Amino acid sequence: MYTVTQLAREAGTTAEAVRHYTGLGLLVPQRDRGNNYRRYSAQDLRRLCFIRASRDLGFSLDDIRQILADADRGASPCPQVRGIYARRLAEVETEIARLSSQRERMRRLLRRWQRLPDCAPTGESLCHLIDEATGTRVPGECCHE
Repeated sequence: MYTVTQLAREAGTTAEAVRHYTGLGLLVPQRDRGNNYRRYSAQDLRRLCFIRASRDLGFSLDDIRQILADADRGASPCPQVRGIYARRLAEVETEIARLSSQRERMRRLLRRWQRLPDCAPTGESLCHLIDEATGTRVPGECCHE
């Protein structure tokens, strides 16, 4: 049996993480009758290591809760794991595409901005570079017209 600190040390994490996972119900320690301290078993250590490994792979705590629930019922969590990971991969690919598009826009703007002069704020414009990029430039209020 392990204390919170011992379990954390064995799993290579912090006592705060153990308490957090316990509070979420992902770990369910026994109570020591003598002092009411939480006592964790070797099974809790395996679960904690599984939780950490799953987090490293990008699974959310809600995902892990569902996977553990299947495993606790004796059902194979593998189909669920595949489904979650397929959805997560699609989300990541969408985000990469969005970021790639944003990167290209940033590169174009920076190339353009490097050719423009610096301008002091006016009564209508704080920064003509941002105004120009967003289409909010007020005619006659830019220092390079």
